[in-house]
Amino acid sequence: MTTLYNGHEILEIMEEAKNYNHMLEDFIQSHGQGSLWLDFGAGNGHFANALAKSKTKNKARIHCLETDPQMQKKLRQSGFTVYESSENLPPHYDFIYSINVLEHIAEHESIAKKLISLLKPGGRLLIYVPAFPSLFSPLDQKIGHHRRYKRKTLLPLFTELKTLRCEYVDSIGYFASFYLKYFAHDDKPLSKNLVSFYDHWIFPLSRRLDPLSRPYFGKNLFYVGEKPQVIPPAK
Repeated sequence: MTTLYNGHEILEIMEEAKNYNHMLEDFIQSHGQGSLWLDFGAGNGHFANALAKSKTKNKARIHCLETDPQMQKKLRQSGFTVYESSENLPPHYDFIYSINVLEHIAEHESIAKKLISLLKPGGRLLIYVPAFPSLFSPLDQKIGHHRRYKRKTLLPLFTELKTLRCEYVDSIGYFASFYLKYFAHDDKPLSKNLVSFYDHWIFPLSRRLDPLSRPYFGKNLFYVGEKPQVIPPAK
C-alpha cells in the first residue's frame, strides 16, 4: 500500500535536533541485537543511515518499511532493502525499532500484532511515541497523528511481549509542548531556529532531569519488549 506522508517539513526541521537524535540513536543501539533489524516507518532514513555508519552496530543488516514513494526512493538510493507494505516483510527479525510512527496509524492494534509476529523468539521491539493526550495540539493534527500515548494505553498493545522498559522521556519537553499547543502559531508552530535552540540549550538539562520524571511524565514514551522463547513441548 502506498501512503503519502504529510510531515516532510517536520522531518527536515527535526534534523536540527542533534542531541535529541543522538539520544534516539543511543536508545536503538543499546537495545539492538542480532543480525537482522527492521526500521518500521523509516521515513527519510535518518536512523537507518546513522546506524549503518555506526561502529557499534555489530554489522546488523537493516531493512526498511516505508509507505511514502518519495521516502522509498531516498532509502533505496542509500542502499537499503525497502518494503512498501508490512504484508511482504519476512517474519524473522532479531530487532525492530519504530520511532514516532505508531501514532500515525489509525488501526494501531493490528500493527502492534503484526510487529510482534515479525519478531523471532527472543527478538526485541523498541517503540518511541509522543506522550499524553492532554498535549495533543494543532501540530499533532497537522502531521497526521491519531493520538498520543500513556503507559496504560501503550502497554496493552504488547501484552504478548515481556516488557523490559516503558518510561517517559524529555521532562522539560512536556512543558514545552504545552507552549506549542496554546501559544504557537498554528500555521508554523516549529522552526529550525526554535528546534535548534531547544536542542542545544534546554534538551541536555531535560535529559539530566529525566531520571526523576521517568515514571511520571515526559514529552515522549519509550518502550522495549522481548518476545518469549518458544518452549518445546513436553515429551
